[in-house]
Amino acid sequence: MTSASQTSNSVLLVRPARFGFHAEAAASNAFASAPVGDVQGQALAEFESLARRLAQARVNTFILDDEPEPARTAVTSQVFATNSYDPQSWRNVDW
Repeated sequence: MTSASQTSNSVLLVRPARFGFHAEAAASNAFASAPVGDVQGQALAEFESLARRLAQARVNTFILDDEPEPARTAVTSQVFATNSYDPQSWRNVDW
């Protein structure tokens, strides 16, 4: 099996609905610091920029919209969707 047969030209992205600072996690993470400004807006802008660049590179990009309610128990689930991914729970899919 070649390495090319083990790669993918597709990614799944989850557009964050409630991105923010996780103070409890930051207490034990020397690299985390409280953000300044509109964190949700900045996260969305960076998300959209990444999605555009992937599309320009001809990467098949599947985008799921997270929902603000019910709130996830940890902000990290907004970044690491595989931690809480349940395909039955997503309603707004942008294929």
